Amino acid sequence: MKIQITLAELNGIVDSLNSFVKLQIPIKYAYRFGKVAKILQKELLSFKEQYNNLIKKYGETLDDGNIRVSAEKRSLFIQESDDLQKEIIDIDFEPIPLSALSNTNASIADMAWLEKFFIDDSEQGNV
Repeated sequence: MKIQITLAELNGIVDSLNSFVKLQIPIKYAYRFGKVAKILQKELLSFKEQYNNLIKKYGETLDDGNIRVSAEKRSLFIQESDDLQKEIIDIDFEPIPLSALSNTNASIADMAWLEKFFIDDSEQGNV
């Protein structure tokens, strides 16, 4: 199944995946999460690189070495940044049944970021 993730969502999802891979879940699901975590980590690095390139494109280097986007260029920077963050990544991932998490302590924040990776199987009486 294809799961779509925008670059704007990517940082939160990767952070949650990094927390989630520490949970004790059935091995086949841990394996899936481990694989997708590696893929998304690479995507996040690429996104951050492109974002930094935007800062360099529109920014000015200050005396202290930091880069600041001036007010005159800010709207162009924001537009390109927004366009970049709207880009979509397609990930092949078979959703995991929520019942596989019945004995874990996943946080609400992590579950909110990772909801695309789960399927609610409670209607089938499995939870």
